[in-house]
Amino acid sequence: MIKYVEEKAVEHSININNFNIKCDLLNSSTSNLKGLKDDTKIIESKVEQEEKKNSIDIVTNSDSLSKQLINVSPSATLVINEQSALLKRTGKHVFKFGFGQSPFYPPERIQDALKNNAKSKEYTPVQGLSELREAVAKFHTSLLTNTQVSYTTEQVMIAPGSKAVIYSVMMAFKEADVYVITPSWVSYAPQALMVGHDVVRIQTSHEDSWRLTPSLLNETIEKRLEDPLNYKKNCTKLLIINYPGNPDGLSYTDEELMALASVARKHNLIVISDEIYGLLNFQGKYSSLANFYPEGTLVSTGLSKWCGAGGWRLGALLIPSNFVTALMPVLCGIASETYSCAPSPIQWAAITAYESVESNEEYLNNERKVLSRIGNFVANTLQSAGIHCLNPVGGFYVMPNFDPIREKIATKGIHTSQQLCSQILVDTGVAILPGNAFGFGDHYLTARLAFVDFSGEDILRAIEQKGLQIVEEEDFIQTHAPNIYEGIMRLSQWIQQC
Repeated sequence: MIKYVEEKAVEHSININNFNIKCDLLNSSTSNLKGLKDDTKIIESKVEQEEKKNSIDIVTNSDSLSKQLINVSPSATLVINEQSALLKRTGKHVFKFGFGQSPFYPPERIQDALKNNAKSKEYTPVQGLSELREAVAKFHTSLLTNTQVSYTTEQVMIAPGSKAVIYSVMMAFKEADVYVITPSWVSYAPQALMVGHDVVRIQTSHEDSWRLTPSLLNETIEKRLEDPLNYKKNCTKLLIINYPGNPDGLSYTDEELMALASVARKHNLIVISDEIYGLLNFQGKYSSLANFYPEGTLVSTGLSKWCGAGGWRLGALLIPSNFVTALMPVLCGIASETYSCAPSPIQWAAITAYESVESNEEYLNNERKVLSRIGNFVANTLQSAGIHCLNPVGGFYVMPNFDPIREKIATKGIHTSQQLCSQILVDTGVAILPGNAFGFGDHYLTARLAFVDFSGEDILRAIEQKGLQIVEEEDFIQTHAPNIYEGIMRLSQWIQQC
């Protein structure tokens, strides 16, 4: 791995240049001042001054510094959150539909578990607390419909967020083609590129509900293998798949996952199945590719979405039993040299979170009902306004497609998704993310809308007091999610007035 990274690294000449400068100074000086101690001190002084000068130049010269840095930008989701906060400070009302953070707080018993373990300050084992890994293994085994598949403690890795475990998996392989679906979460492709892998984009379509089809996956892989310029013998093939999806809120049926598993098996793919939103399927149906391709599926998950604990940074990875001997030591090695372990108090609290699916069922059911009602309100309203927007089946995103009004907004100088979202933010105060952040070309007039600008705590309290039936009341959105209602109404009016 180290040799591979070294081969990929950009070589810099600054140290050689410094050395040459020093040699020139020494040669010119010593030829005139040979044997004189005082003059030797002068030479040393000049060298020292030159070193300081070059050191300052390296730090202060932006162009020189830029040439030494890798090409990576802040995540678009974090940027939009910061931009929204900045606009709010100027007095503008911003509807925060850009950042995908759960509007719910963790259940009280899990908050209490964190309070009770706040004094836990010790480093935990790199792989994670054995008690937590056992709980995660049992929890996720209970979610599988394939009774021939089960997880053990040895198959579980705990990390500070699922983002960390996905990055660690990519780093574990010396050379890989990473197949990334368009659209998909903003960090998959940058992570692959950061560790030196090739990213192979798979463009899906609105007609297929932005889902990866077996034929499209097979066609993409076959085309890659037949390309003499890009084909690498013995190169690992990694596929990342996420469902319910970010940025679209859509998912796969068991039949679709089974068909994808056949293609994965045919090509010996290693699949990272990002199931961070799995428990937020509105019908309560948890689907996993591991049911159909257990020998090659790595499942990533965590507390960020279903448990409302994004800032706690607790992620987990479940790997196939046949990968434990080879892969787990490498993942632990990467972890030990980077983040060491997930925070100890969070791990102890997470044991409570992963006690059982049943212990979380009421909380999850309430979340799903609320998100389903709000998500469908958003999609239906935007459809009525005249654009495409598929109804979500889980999570808290929709992906409106503004193509039906392309010609109208072109008269306003809007030709790209970035221009589209910038204009919408200025005109309406609605913050959404442009489609190019999720892999689309600039000409795709798509965006991601996260319907999370409401107080999940207040809604759950109202449900506790009045019952779950309030979610079905006609004025539920206006009463309990006013920012959602007003923001979507403004966006709808903007679309109609174009």
